[in-house]
Amino acid sequence: MGSITEEEGQKIIEFRSKVEDLLQDEYTKSDLYLIRWLRARDYKLEAAETMIRNHFKWRVEKKIDALLVGSPDNYFPKNFPHWLNGIDVKGRPVLCIPMADWDVRKVVEDDRVGEFEDYVNRMYERVMECIQKCNERRKPDEEPITQYTCIVNWDQYSVRQTSNMKAVQAMLGCASVYETHYPEILAQAFFINTNSVFQILFALMKPILAPKTLSKIECYGTNRSDWEPVVRAAVEEHQIPRQFGG
Repeated sequence: MGSITEEEGQKIIEFRSKVEDLLQDEYTKSDLYLIRWLRARDYKLEAAETMIRNHFKWRVEKKIDALLVGSPDNYFPKNFPHWLNGIDVKGRPVLCIPMADWDVRKVVEDDRVGEFEDYVNRMYERVMECIQKCNERRKPDEEPITQYTCIVNWDQYSVRQTSNMKAVQAMLGCASVYETHYPEILAQAFFINTNSVFQILFALMKPILAPKTLSKIECYGTNRSDWEPVVRAAVEEHQIPRQFGG
């Protein structure tokens, strides 16, 4: 995310005074938390205030704070696996997703889309939790940890997913939630083993994602020799499963 400049510091002071009624703990009062919303709205105070107020309202409506209590139904980790264990070379958490295993069409057919949305929201909350923990572990002279690295393996991603409009809408919803409620937490993303089916979904996703987000996504085909060196330059191989470059 980069260090906070003096000019940004002044904006944060103004912004904090406008939304202080929302900020209930040290984390949400911190500069590193507030700058995300300002940067996401190009430092426009009114737009940033609207964004963060809508976010807190959404958290209440979706009962987000309760999502990390207990474990999700086994149906979801089984059908929508992901790993959030390693760290990249800058000490940031790494999220790995084997997208071909995410059968979103199944969740539509099983009438569990709402639960799927909760599961994805829980994943984002876990990412935020890991970011905070990594930041707490950093040395005092190191840059703050405010973002994460994402690696998505699209190998064998199937047309079965893009041929069901409700499944496509559910996937696009994941992107929309990120942009609306978790802005500026992505440091870099590597989309590996992409195919023609991925291109269809990504074309639909691009209008949802902010230009800043799109600029952080690197897409690679199925030639491992093309993407593996790039991934390993960002994440040491022992930190991630083999299918993601480990």
